[in-house]
Amino acid sequence: KDLLLQLENIEGNIAIYINERDYRVIESKKNIKNEIEKLSIKPDKELNHGEIELKVNGITIRKTII
Repeated sequence: KDLLLQLENIEGNIAIYINERDYRVIESKKNIKNEIEKLSIKPDKELNHGEIELKVNGITIRKTII
């Protein structure tokens, strides 16, 4: 929740990356698949389970979600 509050006032292009295994689990749920595309969520092999990386206007923010 804190992360979302921090991003509330950011304008520009936001790319969201999550762990590749986490991505496959989420992508397998058909009711969520369209939302993943709308939110521009992509898999990243470099991230660990539970990590999320946001790239906003050239700034990278990495956070672990528990």
